[in-house]
Amino acid sequence: MRTIKKKKIIHNFLKKVCVQNKKNYKKYKKWCDKYFYLPHRGEARGIGGIFFDYETKDWIKNFKFVRELGLSFIDISKKIIKRKEKFKWAKKDKEKQLLKRGRYVEFNLLYDRGTRFGLNSGGNIDSILMSLPPEARWK
Repeated sequence: MRTIKKKKIIHNFLKKVCVQNKKNYKKYKKWCDKYFYLPHRGEARGIGGIFFDYETKDWIKNFKFVRELGLSFIDISKKIIKRKEKFKWAKKDKEKQLLKRGRYVEFNLLYDRGTRFGLNSGGNIDSILMSLPPEARWK
């Protein structure tokens, strides 16, 4: 599946959940694009999505929204996996995956607020770095 199709599937689902919950998709998408950006590379990390935090106005409505977002990933994943189940992976696909993982490592170690907080506050290093992939590459 081409990245453009995958991106469209994901963003359509996210936008639908935002609209159903009277949330500002464009605002959250812009927030995501800004937060998940690698300035040292001049590129986005991933295909985007939505991002928000510290939404405190109405806890019950916000919880419903977050729950529905989480549940929407079941449908998103099913749709993407169904389209990829017969895909033949080549060596170049593995190389691309490892490079994307490298970008993830860069973001987490350089910019992610949670990771930086954990590292700067003396948190459990194994817990903090647990999300890092076991294998990654850089070019």
